[in-house]
Amino acid sequence: MKASPPRKLRCAIYTRVSTDAGRLRLRLLGGVGFASTNFSLSAQPTGGYVWADTGTSENRSLVNSTQTSAMLMLRPEVDARFTDNVGLGASLSYILIASANYGPTPAGQAVGFESSSLSFYGIALSGNLYVKF
Repeated sequence: MKASPPRKLRCAIYTRVSTDAGRLRLRLLGGVGFASTNFSLSAQPTGGYVWADTGTSENRSLVNSTQTSAMLMLRPEVDARFTDNVGLGASLSYILIASANYGPTPAGQAVGFESSSLSFYGIALSGNLYVKF
């Protein structure tokens, strides 16, 4: 079986709360919105096996479905300014895409595949060094 990574389209409304404490700046970003994701899954018989209905061994798509669901994003950030022109920052992002049901194709139904409920999330740590000229 081969599963393709989900393709995502996101649209969200964000807000930011920020405080400036001397050379340290703290921010919290948050947002809600929607995401459109596509999930595909395919399979092919291995090692001399064939599909029972046709006697062939081609690759068949079992799931190929696009769904839309709610999305949530939260990202705390911190920046430290060493001088007025040099600083260092870091952030940790968390994105959650709510559960959606992805139905099987006719080929998927023929082999007994049922709909799958999937949710997606991601966590990213990032950093930056900035220099103003």
